[in-house]
Amino acid sequence: MRKTTPSILRPSHRTNGHFKPLVNLTGTPKSLPRTPCTPGSFSRDLSHVLESQERELENRRSSMIIMDVLLAELNTERAAKNDDIQKLKIYLCSNV
Repeated sequence: MRKTTPSILRPSHRTNGHFKPLVNLTGTPKSLPRTPCTPGSFSRDLSHVLESQERELENRRSSMIIMDVLLAELNTERAAKNDDIQKLKIYLCSNV
């Protein structure tokens, strides 16, 4: 039985007794940077990122609560002004 040689190491492409690869099949050319190994401080960095995201979420929640309060006050003021406008319309119509 004949042993098959991978296409990147074909005997017809020998150079001085060494195999010359046809194609780099690793998927990453040497000119492109490879993904670095996970550093030991990854878990600390991740917890720092998670903490900052939690703070940001809390800030957004508090901003939403403040906006809801302001919107409620604005709606109350609008309703009061609409009531005043209706009273003025009634007053003006009755005096005509």
